[in-house]
Amino acid sequence: MNNYKVSIIIPCYNIESDYTLFQNMFQSLIKQTFNMEDMEIIMVDDKSPDNTRKILEELQKQYNNIKIIPLKENGGVSNARNQAIKQSTADYVMFMDQDDKYSSDFVETAYTTITDNNIDFMLSNYIIHMNNTLTKFDTGCNEKIITNNKQADLQYATKFFWTGIYNRSFLIENNIFFPTIW
Repeated sequence: MNNYKVSIIIPCYNIESDYTLFQNMFQSLIKQTFNMEDMEIIMVDDKSPDNTRKILEELQKQYNNIKIIPLKENGGVSNARNQAIKQSTADYVMFMDQDDKYSSDFVETAYTTITDNNIDFMLSNYIIHMNNTLTKFDTGCNEKIITNNKQADLQYATKFFWTGIYNRSFLIENNIFFPTIW
């Protein structure tokens, strides 16, 4: 059994239709400065009608740290993330979508920050690349320090979920999951 430090959760649906976007996301993940052997990559096939499952299985043959969760019915992206949180094995979780890209040191920086400071979650700013333009967005969380578990404060835990890292136990113990609509 592997002792992963971080689980990267990626819901997957119809990735064949924009495979280049998916490849770019995956390349940004495998080119991390963080040790690949310390990452559990969880790819959730949300009952895609295309060849998503086959694509994921081919990747799994190349990378032994990929875990595929095939869902029996399409439940949406929130359900896919929730299933992966429950089945993840690392102490910390991060989230990516198939159109996201991480900077090369993002996982390492996030992991170091959360472990060195003994905090439950950390969020960062993010950049959107659209029409050959980079736009930086501030999550507004830079100076927000949560010292209790009041529900009002916990909103930050999932508001900009793709920009951070979370203590898995914190999410489960506080019943913090993504809302499902069906």
